[in-house]
Amino acid sequence: MMSINSNKVFHLKTEVYKQMVEHCISEAPIEACGFISGKGQVGLTCWPVPNEKESPVRFAISEDVLKDTFNKIEKKGEQLTGIFHSHPTTRAYPSFNDIKNHTYPTVVYIIISLLKKEPVVNCFYINKNREVTTLILKLI
Repeated sequence: MMSINSNKVFHLKTEVYKQMVEHCISEAPIEACGFISGKGQVGLTCWPVPNEKESPVRFAISEDVLKDTFNKIEKKGEQLTGIFHSHPTTRAYPSFNDIKNHTYPTVVYIIISLLKKEPVVNCFYINKNREVTTLILKLI
């Protein structure tokens, strides 16, 4: 379980950041998605997964891919620390559907906007009451 520290910071390995952004760019114009695993409030591993919906405005991850990825995370001795996906044509902020469908309130939510020439990456915490808090994403 993760609880956001008082500084509201999530640490992410630079290599993981690059893998996440590259995955999102390579999947455009559909929304790309995946998981981040690590320890506590640190993201150490990127797990790109297919968007089952193959949609530019929604993403879904199949139950089989979900189970397989979670098993790999566990075998690596890490825990789920984040979920990421792209917004190919909108800003890097959770949409109404992102907030409504967010089912893991103990992990961070990273959104990569491809709206502009350079990707914009933002990090959020969405609690069980569906309240959104913006976090600082610090690369390590």
